[in-house]
Amino acid sequence: MKQTIEKVGLLSLSLILTSSGAIAPAIPAMKAFYHQFSSTQVELILSIPSLFVVVTLLANHAIRRVLSERHIIIISLILIPLAGVVPFFVQEYWLVLASRAAFGIGTGLINAVAITILSDYYTGRERAQVLGWRVSAEIIGCALLTLLAGQLIKISWMHAFLIYTAGLVILAIFLTCAPRRQPRMPTEPIKTEGASPAAHSLSRQQLSTVIGLTLCGVWFVCIDVSLALRLPEITIAAGFGSATDASIILSLKQIMGIIAGAVFVYAVSRYKQRLLALSALLIGIVLLGLSLSPTIWLLGLSSFGVGFVYSIILSTIFHQLSDEVSTQSRSTATAIVLVGCNLGGGSAPYALQLFSWLGARGLAVFAWFGVLSMLIGASLWLSHRYTRSR
Repeated sequence: MKQTIEKVGLLSLSLILTSSGAIAPAIPAMKAFYHQFSSTQVELILSIPSLFVVVTLLANHAIRRVLSERHIIIISLILIPLAGVVPFFVQEYWLVLASRAAFGIGTGLINAVAITILSDYYTGRERAQVLGWRVSAEIIGCALLTLLAGQLIKISWMHAFLIYTAGLVILAIFLTCAPRRQPRMPTEPIKTEGASPAAHSLSRQQLSTVIGLTLCGVWFVCIDVSLALRLPEITIAAGFGSATDASIILSLKQIMGIIAGAVFVYAVSRYKQRLLALSALLIGIVLLGLSLSPTIWLLGLSSFGVGFVYSIILSTIFHQLSDEVSTQSRSTATAIVLVGCNLGGGSAPYALQLFSWLGARGLAVFAWFGVLSMLIGASLWLSHRYTRSR
């Protein structure tokens, strides 16, 4: 029983890990409120935390020299709710933007330790099990917060930001349930003295792989955040439904990640190195279907399809990374890809603005995303064929 309670305490951290986009259903009302600002500037309120997650990840090594994991978690779980609810009390645009930047720092801090703390406390099969539960907790947490935000916007868009008080609940769970004992020491010694610097650096081939996977991460995370930004607005503008209806679609779309996780092992064993290329082609087709959706039902089904394939793509990126990069270089490679993914999320408003300049409006922007994703998929397929022929 004690072990179960401890796991609940550690896994609760993941409930708020990806919650920065949970206020997406409030975007249409925020655009009406901040009518003097451009659409891109308002959408930046949702995406700017990703940019500050990058800053925090880059500073992670220095932070962990000063603070213990427990202190980092406590600080982040205080910062997230405090910064998260600022827009409920103050609506000045630049203060809201600053509070979202602080929120990004908080989520960046907890991002850095939510996975490693599980690896520190558990080993072998038990570690694999809790890491799988962690992904489910992350998806369920974001889905529930998005759904709650969709209900709170019935009062006002400011009320949607009250979802971040959940950080205080998670802090209480962590302080009450998480283990206070020291984590298990790693079974393998960590060699520092006399180790060759080259052992921890990426080879040219590994660097090429990391850059390619990072660019894929940038692109596909950008698509996912763009869908979260525009789906509520499109749902209202097309007369499909309300922002609350859009929040239900976004929540169910996130739940598709759990289903994707369940079939991922089969997909990897079946398609192996071709999986990323096939997934890129598939998400391109689904995005084209989404861009042509005439009803909320087809819009919802297409969104679920995007959520499913997107989860497969992200899982494939990190699986391929662990397969093709040496153990000594894996942490560096993972950090690079994570930075790329967060940059993709932060750049979504600017990608939408670019497509707007090119004449894409409403759902048409996802036709652009679809065509370009299919081109990426075709390029990955040809690259795989070329590599095999050599």
